[in-house]
Parts: sequence; C-alpha cells; structure tokens
Amino acid sequence: MPGALFLAGERVELRTIESEDIEAVRRWMNHTEIRRYIDEFRYPTSRTEYEEWADDGVSSGRVDLLICVDGDPVGRIRLVPLDETRGWGNLGFVIGPDHCHNGYATEAADLIVEYAFTELRLHRLEGKALAPNEGSQRVLETLGFVREGRRREVAVVDGEYVDEVWYGLLRAEWADTSGDSDGA
Repeated sequence: MPGALFLAGERVELRTIESEDIEAVRRWMNHTEIRRYIDEFRYPTSRTEYEEWADDGVSSGRVDLLICVDGDPVGRIRLVPLDETRGWGNLGFVIGPDHCHNGYATEAADLIVEYAFTELRLHRLEGKALAPNEGSQRVLETLGFVREGRRREVAVVDGEYVDEVWYGLLRAEWADTSGDSDGA
C-alpha cells in the first residue's frame, strides 16, 4: 500500500514509497525497457541494493515518490536539490512498462516542478534523457524545459553509443507558462 499523500493532480497522486512498495519499483527498474535508459540501474538490482539506494536518497535530501493512479503504483519520480545555495535541482521519473503513454509522467512531473519552484523556492531545474528515450524528452519539452546541450556518446543502448540530452527550466520561465504571476 503506497504511503502518505504528498501531492495530488487530476489523475495522479504522489505518495511516499513504503517498504511494501519497493518490490514493484525494483521490478520496474530491472525491466529491460526501463533499465536501458537509466545509468544508475544498468545492472539488475536486488531488493537489498534498492533499499540501500532509497535510504541514501532520504539522507541526501532527495524527494523520491511513488506515482499512483486510483491508489495503484504506476511509476516513481524524484527531485534532487543538488545545490540549494544556487537554487537548482534535478528531476527524474520512471513509469512502469504497463503504464507508459498515458500522460502519467507529465502530470507527475508538473506537480513536482510546481513544488520545486513554489515550496522549495528553487531557481532552476534540470532534466536529462538519453537520445533514444523520446518519451522522456517529450515530457520535459511539454513542461517547458529548454534543450540546453548534448553530451555525445555518453551511454550504451542496445550495443550502440548514444548521446545524452540535457534540459533546463528556470522559475521565471515556468511562472510565465504556469500563470504564477509573482514568479513563485
């Protein structure tokens, strides 16, 4: 059963990840279609390894949440405030393979972006995606992230070197498109 409600949108809820949720998240992260695009999980991960990774995130200030639809977990999203002095963080998300292409990542990321800019008062968010991961790029672009750069041949997908595409979004840019007139 997913944990406490953190944020809610029209279709998705973002909830804390509880110990009983770890197996579902680990299954997604170990799925071939998901793992191929995530550097941290290039190799199969045991439950213990994932629990240690999750615990490290809590102590580092990472916001790591379960994306739920009708109470059922469909993915996870994380926000890492990388440099609170300069006010920037990194956004990442994963949708379980059975739940892709339903707009859940976009809605969940929109909630986290608003939280980052209004509650945490971050100035800038970054996101990245491997070039073949067009779905993640589409999510970031839909939310107004600007393509800022490309790291050439930085990862291997299906035996081929691929580029990594970096995106950024400033609070003022988000405020212009979100209707937040005071720039958060």
